[in-house]
Amino acid sequence: MSCHPLPWEPTVEQLLTSHQWALCRAWARGGRFGLALVGDSWGRERLLRELSRRADAVHVGPGTSVTTLTTGDDRLGRRSAPLNDRADRTALAVAAVDTLDPQVAAAITTVRILASAPDWESIPVALRDSLTVVVGVRRRPVGRPRRIPPGGDDVVTAIVRLLDANSLCSHRLDLGAVACVRAVGLDGAAALDLVARFVVAPRLPAVAESPAPQENTTAPPHTSGTAGGDGTDELTPDQAECESGPPRAPLTAGPGPPPAPPARRTVRRILPGRRGAVARDLRGRPRGVSTYHPESGVAVVPTLVGAAREGRRIPTAADLRSWRRVRRGGRILVVILDRSDSMGGLRARDAAAFAERALRSAVADRCELAVIAARGARAELSLAPTRSLHRAHRTIRDLSCGGGTPLASAFELATDLVRLIGRDVDVRCCILTDGAATVRLTGDDRGSAVEQAERELTTLAQLCTRVEVIPCAHPGMRVRRDQLEWLARAGAVVAE
Repeated sequence: MSCHPLPWEPTVEQLLTSHQWALCRAWARGGRFGLALVGDSWGRERLLRELSRRADAVHVGPGTSVTTLTTGDDRLGRRSAPLNDRADRTALAVAAVDTLDPQVAAAITTVRILASAPDWESIPVALRDSLTVVVGVRRRPVGRPRRIPPGGDDVVTAIVRLLDANSLCSHRLDLGAVACVRAVGLDGAAALDLVARFVVAPRLPAVAESPAPQENTTAPPHTSGTAGGDGTDELTPDQAECESGPPRAPLTAGPGPPPAPPARRTVRRILPGRRGAVARDLRGRPRGVSTYHPESGVAVVPTLVGAAREGRRIPTAADLRSWRRVRRGGRILVVILDRSDSMGGLRARDAAAFAERALRSAVADRCELAVIAARGARAELSLAPTRSLHRAHRTIRDLSCGGGTPLASAFELATDLVRLIGRDVDVRCCILTDGAATVRLTGDDRGSAVEQAERELTTLAQLCTRVEVIPCAHPGMRVRRDQLEWLARAGAVVAE
């Protein structure tokens, strides 16, 4: 049954760039290479359905067995043509390759494979070399491929050299990359750029930023002359006569080393915000007088008044006073957005609308904003604390849905962020989810995914001023209260 898109929904061509759509069109027309779709779940579903329809592909799912692929026998004993033989004539489509059994994935022998997964890491290892091209639906690759210098080699040799320079040594991958370039009809530098962007870059890890160089605050050693003099040695009259004349040039050639920069005073970063937590500070507004403190300086008027009350015109050390200064510690709003497969479609739109309203209200109170996306194997900090409402809107709009629901990882990341911000900041947390935690913490086998999420949320609630949960459901449906009980037990306030 064909599914017609709504008038405001983009077409499959609008989901991709021109180069991505050229690769998909080349595969649908019979290109002898594999194609992997990663990124937004809604876009992947529409694109997989359209491409498999055009290629008349054979579908494989979690219920497919090894015998069905190799011999054609199903679980009921019925015999038919093996799926591998049928796929060799057309193509093979795998809707959720991340849920495919590894033995079934290893039994696939066809070349033309169309697979869909939340990310590249969730694709079975046995199929990674067969899936030559990786197309990110509303997602950009994070890897930075290593380019090769131009030479006089033909395009096949240049592609093999490019893959070898990035430690991708696979005969199947070499054949797929060459077949992809020939199917698209590119040659020369354009072909190498296509392979680097859609074959090499998605397989590389993210490039870590190099730390900024630290300033040298060590002052140069100070050498002084003899005591009581001006730093020069006294000369006898005979020596002074011999040393008369123009000054001699220094023995060292060129200028000396540059002086070290002066040491800078580090100032603690203060977050803006109305009605934030009040804390003592050296640069805040004066709110009373205290005894003298060297870091706070001398409050002149209170010092003179205190000396006059004691009958002294000249203040002594006992009369010194300092201002007691306070300032608002600031406020920050941390939005945890559930972007799993269960939050796709209308749920994702409703959650984005709720998040944008919360962000607008936070900006009106001069709060800083941070966005954490919970999807896939672990959560990620999509937006670092900022006051830019435009960046926050753009981040939420570009977030894609796919994979499981790592709420425990999201709460753990939010806890680390709150501890990094400081204790004098009013932190509020807004969680938009359907309450279904499905992914456990990496390397932690204690308890289920819900138990781990409840434990991490309890720690987060102790550090935040308020943790609010906004349930998200499809229109006409409501999230049951029993599905949200563990959130309330952890200390969060569940909205009605």
